[in-house]
Amino acid sequence: MGLKGDMKKISSSLTMTLQTICIALLLGSAGGVLATALTTNYLASYAIQLGEYTTPLRLSDERPRAVPQFLSQALEGVEEQVIPSVVVFYLPSSIGYLREEDRVSRGVVLTTDGWILTMDQPGIAEEYLQAEVQQEFYEIERTVRDEATGALFVKISADHLPVVPFGSGWDAQSGDQVFVTPATKEVIETSVFTILHTETQLHSSESLSRRLVLQESIVENEVGSPVANIAGECIGIIDGVEESGKEYATVIPLNVFTDAFTRLLQTGEWTRAFLGVQSVDIAQTKGLLEETTRGYHAGAVLTGNGSIMYGSPASKAGLKQGDILLAVDGQVIDAFFSLDERLVHYAPGDIVILSLDRDGEKIEISVTLGEK
Repeated sequence: MGLKGDMKKISSSLTMTLQTICIALLLGSAGGVLATALTTNYLASYAIQLGEYTTPLRLSDERPRAVPQFLSQALEGVEEQVIPSVVVFYLPSSIGYLREEDRVSRGVVLTTDGWILTMDQPGIAEEYLQAEVQQEFYEIERTVRDEATGALFVKISADHLPVVPFGSGWDAQSGDQVFVTPATKEVIETSVFTILHTETQLHSSESLSRRLVLQESIVENEVGSPVANIAGECIGIIDGVEESGKEYATVIPLNVFTDAFTRLLQTGEWTRAFLGVQSVDIAQTKGLLEETTRGYHAGAVLTGNGSIMYGSPASKAGLKQGDILLAVDGQVIDAFFSLDERLVHYAPGDIVILSLDRDGEKIEISVTLGEK
């Protein structure tokens, strides 16, 4: 039919949708009809039509967010939206076929053409791994390691893989119901036990240390398993175990990957922005002296002789020991978002404005971020 015919089909489809919405508004029942008109199937079909004459669909498409009323509905959503995207990694043995004991980790499909998120497994040579997606096995083409988190992005040669919908791990709170999906026929119902922000008092601006701590433990080869919220969205992956008398699974929120992963798709290179400071998070640290916090209840205070890395963007911009960083481009550093999380959305070369307190005076400093 060609480009003109395709454009007509899309135009007709959009016209019908707009007519449906207008009728719904006139009848006073827009909510229900909008939910019907803008279904996942419609959006997926529309994206595929666009992809025929633009760029291939790579990241999961945006979809209406329906919050289930019952546990059974939440489980159905996880089974339909998350489980098809679960990946199992095997390290083949010398016997010539794969066994359950050859499983070394899990992962989740991020793009239709075969990018997968998992965790790096020390001592395992990734080039020998095989990835299983929906009972099909694939060789590993490329791996990219995120030094900030230990996550591993794996590329296989595939088309039309099921893509997990993305959710926000930063929105998760203690007590929230979540689901771990370590295999295609397994869903573990659990909840968020607590939010772990940092294990040390001194905190790197590049550390990305927030973790969700779950009520459940896991076995070693389930590291990398996707974790879903009740809406059936992947909010993070299992990265290890927190030990505090009992073992608890920990989860890296998906938020810390999305911007850098998008750059990887666009440029083929993995990059993260670099500021180069060590700070104490005032909101997350108890017992700080008044002379250190100067009355602030939130912010990142640059304390200690090594608080500013020599030659770093922070050093070049003139940041000083004792400065209290309050905001990045107007986005406050507080109990909800730390300095490293405010910086995670930026790319190397971006210029940011840091609002800070220096010896009781509020000032702003422009910093050109480097590359880590």
